[in-house]
Amino acid sequence: MTYQGGCDAVTFGNGLIGVLYTAAGDLPCPTAILLHGIPGSEKNVDIAYRLRDLGWHALIVHFAGTWGSGGSYDITQQPADAIAALEFLLTADNAWQVDPQRIAIIGSSLGARAALVAAYRDPRVTKVVTLGGISDFDEVMLSDTFFTNASAFLHGVDGRAIKRQWAALGGADNPITLIGKLTQAILIVQGTDDDVIPLYNGEALHQASHNADFVRIEGADHIFTRHRTALVEAVTEWLLK
Repeated sequence: MTYQGGCDAVTFGNGLIGVLYTAAGDLPCPTAILLHGIPGSEKNVDIAYRLRDLGWHALIVHFAGTWGSGGSYDITQQPADAIAALEFLLTADNAWQVDPQRIAIIGSSLGARAALVAAYRDPRVTKVVTLGGISDFDEVMLSDTFFTNASAFLHGVDGRAIKRQWAALGGADNPITLIGKLTQAILIVQGTDDDVIPLYNGEALHQASHNADFVRIEGADHIFTRHRTALVEAVTEWLLK
């Protein structure tokens, strides 16, 4: 079966919103779920479009309480949002079809934690990509000013509430603890000039894993502002391997 492809807003889960980029060509298609950071201004649309050109569907998820999705913002529930997106892709009664054997989750910044936790909880995920992810939430705390500024874009929280949520992200679901337990293929991408989540976070995750690939992008900042081409190539070439 073939499909013409497209780009559509979709709803799923408990009032969540996403943008689904569907590939043209033979079905079913491998599919990627893309998870943004906090507050999520960079959503990696360029990765989604490139994957679509390469025959993949790509769903950009807007977490609860962000960018039009319903509910209140809650970092601790973001892995559940990612799994809701996965469930939608696998069960939606639509013309496009998803290959259940080829599903990747790509998490950017804070979204990298949600990607890793979702993959650990749900073995239907076959590949995981982290972009500028944090390794150890027991050691990393951002400033009160950052949380306050981010809250202006998020629903149902203020800076103090986000800080409390952040403080709950360590423990059993801490990326540095969890990554070695994953059986899926993993790619870790980190910019060498990331001044928000420094390079050592990617290095620590790589060391804690048993099967991850690690790509350093020289000179890249936290959202790979001037290195988008290198980022898109690194992610898509790895996914296509």
